[in-house]
Amino acid sequence: MIQGANIHLRTVRESDLSELFTLLSDTSARGEHVPMRLLSEAAFVADFRQTGFWNDALGRLLICTPEGRMVGTIWYFQTAPYYDGVEIGYQLFDVESRGKGYTTEALMLFAEYLFGANKLNRLQLTVSVGNEASRRVAQKSGFTSEGLVRGAVFLHGRNVDIEMFSRLRSDAPPAGTDPASHG
Repeated sequence: MIQGANIHLRTVRESDLSELFTLLSDTSARGEHVPMRLLSEAAFVADFRQTGFWNDALGRLLICTPEGRMVGTIWYFQTAPYYDGVEIGYQLFDVESRGKGYTTEALMLFAEYLFGANKLNRLQLTVSVGNEASRRVAQKSGFTSEGLVRGAVFLHGRNVDIEMFSRLRSDAPPAGTDPASHG
């Protein structure tokens, strides 16, 4: 478990699968910047049984309150085999959890964990143009904008531009380096 001041990150347990599948499948809670793809429950469970949602190509952690309430998820995945890095994605599940700094804290904790546990030089994430909340999360977490990728994501019936952000191992960590002090 990776502990912060307001949240902690932990691996997915088998007892989490039903709730996690329901939350990931609730398209009404995704907001306008998250793709509407649905998961197959059979494939979801099979992937967990095979990998525990943690291997070299993909890793998923839950974002939980100190009381243990599951409020979101954060994950990494391989993008291109020649990159010395991974891409990060994240999602908060309910409106009540937004605006409390949970995602910023989770991203900072996760980035520090990934750099500390792996030989990676680059972490990247993409943000749909217009998603100002996620853009602020990236900036507060020490990620630098690299520019726009035009028409890269199909979202709600149309292709949209995304902004690419990265954080390199050599980049200075965000001010105050204690992820728990940021919100």
